[in-house]
Amino acid sequence: MRIELPKNNNKDSYLDRTQLTFKDIKGFRKKIQYIWEYYHILFFTVIICAALIGGVAVSVYNNIKYETIFYCTIVNNRLTDETHQALTKDFSDYIQLNEENQILTIDNSLVIDYAENSPQQENTYYSIEKLTALFASRTVDCFISDSTVTEAYATTAGFHDLNQLLPQDLLDALSDRLVTFVAHENEDAPGVKGAYAIDITGTKFAEQYGIYLDHAYLSVIVNSEHVDSAITFIRFVFGL
Repeated sequence: MRIELPKNNNKDSYLDRTQLTFKDIKGFRKKIQYIWEYYHILFFTVIICAALIGGVAVSVYNNIKYETIFYCTIVNNRLTDETHQALTKDFSDYIQLNEENQILTIDNSLVIDYAENSPQQENTYYSIEKLTALFASRTVDCFISDSTVTEAYATTAGFHDLNQLLPQDLLDALSDRLVTFVAHENEDAPGVKGAYAIDITGTKFAEQYGIYLDHAYLSVIVNSEHVDSAITFIRFVFGL
């Protein structure tokens, strides 16, 4: 509470006034002013701490409550809000998602352009960093992108060989759509040729959900934790 010096500048009188206790203050409004003057910093600190603790608690609760069963990244192909929602809902229904404790994610936010002096250079750096983190944390299961970006990750052994992964009925149905690359674990390792992508260009899926890439390839991340969901997604894409 701000207390001004008396006009007569009587020091003893001033000290008497500054030494008032809370119970000495008369009037509800003055009591509130007193509390605000002396304790508002403490109040704000408590509120901020409570908000931070609450946020952490909600995050921990959500992580415990919800299980991620599928994560697909679509690169260089932004979906409209309408098609993104439709794709998420349709695959959720197809896989019989339990909304009480399961979630799936279709992330179409990333852009990668390897061209020198690309206007998307900043977005490319961000997208590569995000993908690196997602791959390292084993978050991503499926990957959809153009031929250039797919080849960059396929040739560095980022994807499963679908010849070794898919069940026989899918291999028989999709044999003409498998795309091969030579993958290298590192620069000194011999290359391993394999079917590291499926061409989904021109499919009903691509038309329905706005996959407009000239060559749209779908791959399964080599360290995916939800391979069964990824295979189910491939069945969904081709209606098999």
